[in-house]
Amino acid sequence: MSSEKKFYIKHYEKIELRNEPDFSTEYKNKGHRYYCIYDYLKKPQGYSAIEWGCGPLAKMSYLSSIFGDFCVVDIAASILLKNEGINEETIPFNLFDCNLNENLAFHDKSFDVVIAMMVIEHLFDPFHSFREAARICKDDGVIFINLPLVTSVKNRLRLLFGKLPKTSSQNWEVLEEWDGGHLHYFTIDKVRWLGEKYGLRLVKIYPVGRFFGLKKLFKSLLCNEVSFVFIKN
Repeated sequence: MSSEKKFYIKHYEKIELRNEPDFSTEYKNKGHRYYCIYDYLKKPQGYSAIEWGCGPLAKMSYLSSIFGDFCVVDIAASILLKNEGINEETIPFNLFDCNLNENLAFHDKSFDVVIAMMVIEHLFDPFHSFREAARICKDDGVIFINLPLVTSVKNRLRLLFGKLPKTSSQNWEVLEEWDGGHLHYFTIDKVRWLGEKYGLRLVKIYPVGRFFGLKKLFKSLLCNEVSFVFIKN
């Protein structure tokens, strides 16, 4: 097994996929990471969609039920299902083992919707990630990208006092996983710029977490993570 794959599997071993809240209800709550999909796509039925990164089966199954065609790609997808005791033939969506650091095995303009939630910060090259998201998205398609921000007031204070910013779990030192496996730091302006570089227009930003209304006013300062909505021009 390559060092690259071991890097991601080590991260997945820290994730508990069982006993997740009811996603069909949770994602409709303001402040949820996936609320952007519920709020922005009023009628997702009939859209083809791809999600980057495996997650709880209940989440993936529900997304599969609301889209016309849904698939999931992940470098350790089959391993995760095996660890959960799930037969791949029984899942209601297409699942592909796929290294997201490489070019994806999909034709240009394959999907109406591309979903990459808390994934790109774990990948080696954000330029490649945005380029591939734009490539496989249809014209006028929608791309949902959730990313952590380094600009939150907590991180500004950490830097002020000579400490490292934390964009993942607070105990990543104990887990021996540098910043939770995050490889890059992001700001809203740079994410907007990165999207524009590949023909993606940022149309909306959703705060994540509590105090949704207040965070909408001061996203860069108060948000530890946000969900971006891009339209492919």
